Amino acid sequence: MFKKILEWLRYGSKRDGLVDYTDDNNFGSQAVYTPTKEDAKQASKETFIVFNPKLLDQLDSDFCVGYGSAYEADATEDFDGESGQGSGAYILACAKKWSNASVSAFGTTLLAGCMARVKYGVCNKEEFDYKIGKRNWFANFNNIPSKAHAEAEKHKAGSAWQLKIPWGMDKFDSIVSTLYHFKDKKVLIGTGMNAHRWTIVGYDKARDCLIRVDSYGKRTLNNGYGFVTREQARGLFTSYFVLDIERVLADILVQYDRKVVKTSGSPDCYLIKNGYKHSLVDEDIANSNGYLLAPYDKGKLTEIITRKDLDRIPLGKPLEFKGGKFEFVVRRICERNKIDLKY
Repeated sequence: MFKKILEWLRYGSKRDGLVDYTDDNNFGSQAVYTPTKEDAKQASKETFIVFNPKLLDQLDSDFCVGYGSAYEADATEDFDGESGQGSGAYILACAKKWSNASVSAFGTTLLAGCMARVKYGVCNKEEFDYKIGKRNWFANFNNIPSKAHAEAEKHKAGSAWQLKIPWGMDKFDSIVSTLYHFKDKKVLIGTGMNAHRWTIVGYDKARDCLIRVDSYGKRTLNNGYGFVTREQARGLFTSYFVLDIERVLADILVQYDRKVVKTSGSPDCYLIKNGYKHSLVDEDIANSNGYLLAPYDKGKLTEIITRKDLDRIPLGKPLEFKGGKFEFVVRRICERNKIDLKY
């Protein structure tokens, strides 16, 4: 109730729209990547833009979540049609459907926009293109033509992730690090403030600012582009992004994140971290802050995982661990499980 009162005081009648909404069941991004201060320093050495989208205009609508999400889809998908772009109106209507929100309620949440892409996908702009004055018609999922749904099926996202801010890091550096880490996958980040959704596409070194894109074409900011300072970043909404990681794998990564695992039929064990399985003979594990101490004290590894689930997780690059802080723990667990330790 207290949270609802705060939302009303901050947004008034728009409290059912773009609020800082989170979901405890949503994936936290630390399971696929954890920003560090070192990563942030490396990422901010130069200006970079992950993707320059062709600008979209939401016109007289409150469809910023839909149009911003379309930018993210444009970065990773190859759409048919003359525009070669995804439909922001389609995403918005699907987000309303996913969240069971009223068609007439203002906007939608950032999470709903992400989950619309996961559940329904995105059709190309020509299949469901917003028209001025028809806001409620386009916000209604029931008005989407079957052809648009068939097209959208080709462009579903794998999973949605809530950007987690590690202890000792701030929002600004965490966003920069995450953008840079996933830049080859063309992953953009959705966030915003003051009941409006923004899309973060890069970092400007000269200004020491995040680069953002608006959803009003060239009518706002500097021809549709703007900057977010470190000070402004403190007030950003909880940020989200989507990855082409199927839900079944995402569930596994979240379940076993930061845990040491093994199968019942093998002595080999791995640390699940940052979206990969790392062999126990790994520098990252040997230098980790006690991940292996509790399992050793209990005389067993943290988790037993099925071979099928373990095989789904991509293998991280093994590194030498000799001289690591917890090398003795690695050695004793290997000895206990009769693992041949080689340098």
